[in-house]
Amino acid sequence: MIDMKKEALKKTVYLCGFMGSGKSTAGMILSKNLSLPRVDTDFIISKKENMPITEIFAKKGEEYFRKKETRLLFRLSHQSSRIVSLGGGTVLREKNVRICKKKGFILFLNVPFETVYERIRRNNKRPIANSKTKEELEELYNSRLISYREVADMEIIGEGSAEQTAEKIYEALKEKGIIK
Repeated sequence: MIDMKKEALKKTVYLCGFMGSGKSTAGMILSKNLSLPRVDTDFIISKKENMPITEIFAKKGEEYFRKKETRLLFRLSHQSSRIVSLGGGTVLREKNVRICKKKGFILFLNVPFETVYERIRRNNKRPIANSKTKEELEELYNSRLISYREVADMEIIGEGSAEQTAEKIYEALKEKGIIK
């Protein structure tokens, strides 16, 4: 890993990508190594609702969850710059993208479908993955890939370990002048 020290962000960095792409893990490593604040939107919503995301989807519905997500992004947009790991569907809402782009930078963590599928197929904490076949997930992945690319300010290929991905993100943000 690169010798990262306490650094500052010029803007909040929003990590987007498909479920299992490593947004939470790489974001945690990056924020820890840079001594920067980090937020995982799914974790915050789950904690505030006092139930796992799967239960929120089952009991209150996806629309309820998405509204909570938008409100959280709005609050975060008024705080100091940080690393924000977004849920897989966050940037599919135009309003969320506008909020993120107003003061932030969206980085798409692109990981091949087979890799994310291996990471998520046995994870019962992913409501959308639990209700779909591999073929349906791949179709969803391909449809979201277009959206991720359209909204992202930058795309990083996230193959390898979470540490390697965090290092790639760091290098890309440094090169773009987002990390000062």
